[in-house]
Amino acid sequence: MREPTTVPEMAAASLALADPAAVAVECGGSTATNAELDALAWGTAGRLRAAGVGPGAVVGVVASPGPRQVAAWLGVLRAGAAFAPLDPDRPEPAGIELLREADVEPGPPVPAVPVDERAPAVVLIPPGGETVVWEQGNLLYAALTTGWLHELGPGARLVASGATAVVEAFACLCSGARLVLTDVAERQGRSFYRAAGCPGFAAEIVDGSLRPVPNTRLDVLGAGDEELPDGVEGDLWVFGPGVPGDLRRCRTGDRAVRGRDGELKLSAPAEPAPPPSPVSASETGRRRAAELFAETLSAAGLYGEAQRAALREPDADFFRLGGHSLLAVGMVAAAARRWNGEVALRDFLAEPTVTGLGALLDTAAAPPSRSPVTADDGWYPALPAQQRLWFLDRLPRLRQAYLVTFVLEYTGVVDAARLAASIRFVLGRHPALRSVFRLDHARRELVYRTDGPAPEVSLVDNRGRSRAELDDYLDEVLWQPFDLADGPPARAAVITSGTGATTVALSASHVVLDGWSLRQLADEIGETYRAAGQGRPPHLPEPVHPADAAGPVEAGKDRLAEVLASLEDAPLDVDLPRDRPRTAEQRTEGATAVLGLGPELTSRLRVVAAAHGCSTFMVLVVLLAAALAERGDQADFLFAFPWAGRDDPGRASAVGMFAGTLLVRADLRGEPGWGELLGRVRRAATTAFAHADVPFDAVAAALEPGRDLSRPPVTPVMVSVLDAPLAAPVLGDGVHGRVEIRDAAHVKYELALVGIEHPDELELYADYVTGLFDRATVTALLADLRRLALELVRSLEATVPEPSTSDLVDVVRKAWADVLARADVDTETSFFDAGGTSLLLIMLLDRLAPLTARELTVADLFRCNTVSSQARLLAGDDRPAPAPREQNRQRLLGAARRPAPGTSRR
Repeated sequence: MREPTTVPEMAAASLALADPAAVAVECGGSTATNAELDALAWGTAGRLRAAGVGPGAVVGVVASPGPRQVAAWLGVLRAGAAFAPLDPDRPEPAGIELLREADVEPGPPVPAVPVDERAPAVVLIPPGGETVVWEQGNLLYAALTTGWLHELGPGARLVASGATAVVEAFACLCSGARLVLTDVAERQGRSFYRAAGCPGFAAEIVDGSLRPVPNTRLDVLGAGDEELPDGVEGDLWVFGPGVPGDLRRCRTGDRAVRGRDGELKLSAPAEPAPPPSPVSASETGRRRAAELFAETLSAAGLYGEAQRAALREPDADFFRLGGHSLLAVGMVAAAARRWNGEVALRDFLAEPTVTGLGALLDTAAAPPSRSPVTADDGWYPALPAQQRLWFLDRLPRLRQAYLVTFVLEYTGVVDAARLAASIRFVLGRHPALRSVFRLDHARRELVYRTDGPAPEVSLVDNRGRSRAELDDYLDEVLWQPFDLADGPPARAAVITSGTGATTVALSASHVVLDGWSLRQLADEIGETYRAAGQGRPPHLPEPVHPADAAGPVEAGKDRLAEVLASLEDAPLDVDLPRDRPRTAEQRTEGATAVLGLGPELTSRLRVVAAAHGCSTFMVLVVLLAAALAERGDQADFLFAFPWAGRDDPGRASAVGMFAGTLLVRADLRGEPGWGELLGRVRRAATTAFAHADVPFDAVAAALEPGRDLSRPPVTPVMVSVLDAPLAAPVLGDGVHGRVEIRDAAHVKYELALVGIEHPDELELYADYVTGLFDRATVTALLADLRRLALELVRSLEATVPEPSTSDLVDVVRKAWADVLARADVDTETSFFDAGGTSLLLIMLLDRLAPLTARELTVADLFRCNTVSSQARLLAGDDRPAPAPREQNRQRLLGAARRPAPGTSRR
């Protein structure tokens, strides 16, 4: 016979194995044995079927707590319908079939009505509230979990309140335990948390902390459903198969906070303020957001059937669909141009979903009309980031570390003179690259003007010179500091070799140029070169003056306290595996070590990252923190990372210095698993994105007011990811260009980990200070990152290569032998007949789950309960075994489903 998979099937199978004379339900002086309850339920099912009640119907059960109430519930389910438990003392709802206690009479069995796990089972109709529907799968999961929590079985008893005993009733029916209904449920010695609207318990309360039941996840989210950092109170959400609805998640209505140790605790209700509203968007806003997602992903070649289907859901995540930050910047700018409304990139990154962007589009205000920025004396105030970089440029040993460099190698026929002229034209048209700076003592601020000389572009014939001479010349072009008081703050050279190779070198002060601007310059240089060859004017965006693109200088400072709260007690240094001690003044002479993760590991890592809602950047933060924690005693880290600073759509094509520095925390205290650690870092990064407008200088000054010059402020480590490698300007057919990745001769941080996303591989570049590290040390650290990446994906990945069925028989047999502690395992003996128990079944599930791409559950192992059938299940053939074996009660008990990653088991 087929193994039970629904509530009525599971209950019927349990009753068939039970002692008919044993008491199943008692309430006061009224009792019903298993045989009596079974007959009452069949009589009810027959009466309903005769009246035409079946699948799709809802029957209101009007009954007082007791055996007939429980029998009526089971009878409705046996008829294929759903029941609504109704209080006899409350008004009866209109429009549904009613079944009263007096109508429940015994009768013979009738043919079973098949239903699946998505069929409605229970309909809750609270007075004046929203109706909630529990599906068969929800109820079965809740019943199994409740049985597992209370260790129910024959001879056990469960005391429950008759008013709220639906789940408890079916937990006892499925396990053979006795249900004792009272007016007030007595304490069972343990405390559990039940989420409003969800069947069963979501967690056990242990020392005030919530411990989720198997396969259930709890999380604390903000008003916009965004993940919150540890220590910040928010809305408690429940995720898992026991939650009604297609998305299997719900907001509980309770508030909670996650501690630094990862433990969740309920908060006292806030009075009188109501809980924050979830993020919502109008239909128009969601439609516009979905259109932007589709257009942006399509233009990048990332739009297919999977993305098309996912975009039908309001919670479709831009990054899980394949998007990255470069695409996000362009998409936000496109939204501003199309609908004349400003959307801040940092706000989108905090909730990067269709609903999140739709809500931002709904509330986006038209950008304020910008008058041309003027200064009475031609001098403009520098941005906070420029002020910090200008100060660093005044320190002789740090000047070269804050240069932006760019080397291109071309093969093919290149018109070097035309290329030099194109570069000269592009560099000269941008006001930022004509900037000169001075310290205005009267105004007590750094100021600049943009009428300085245009950058010089040299055309150099390198014929007859050696490669070493070329490298020396490139070092001079790239690493010679600039005089920011006289300008220009940038230079370039076009170098010909006479062998068909052409080299381009560009260098600029970081005070006037950020990494994003390099991409814009490359596009413009290519367009200008091609246009000149075709005898047409280039199609270029209008140059943007830095002062026109700059936001208010004081923006974000009022939220400094929020940033400091998220970094409370964080260490302000990193214990790196240095080979030599620091000097009194920071050193910048550097080099670069490189390691590719390979296509296979990269692909698996991307799958795991997307499944956990994490970007590659977040994964790199986790891996680096784990690698450093292995090498020392530190378990809490702060890493710097660059922020594009392109919140304002007007900055999308602007050339200048708009980037900033943010901090991300990686807290490994409490020995979190990989899933929990990814969640912590994602919450920390989300907090950083949301506060990107807070100046880094203000954060650094508040955290570390007395720092010295031996290292960078706050942290000596930087982590970043380039979502796509920087591309050489396209010059035309037959000309092939590439960006030459050179050793970083000078570096800003003691250690900078940069990931470059190629289509099929993630490459890791580690820039390091040669005065502190040997190359072997950094190379070993990169190897540790690769090893840990492999450990991470093995622990968390959802799919693995599937062995053949014949191979899997041996694998499953070995798993059984280990779990059962016996060597003589027969391939056709059921697990429970071989001595298994419900707890051992969960252990077996943990051993088998990593071997299949499907989400394996305890119900699967109930259905396929022999070595041979489980081998077929893992291989993708989940047909039942050819010779079903006799059941016993242990196969029906049990055992709730496998815990999801990051959840705990009692």
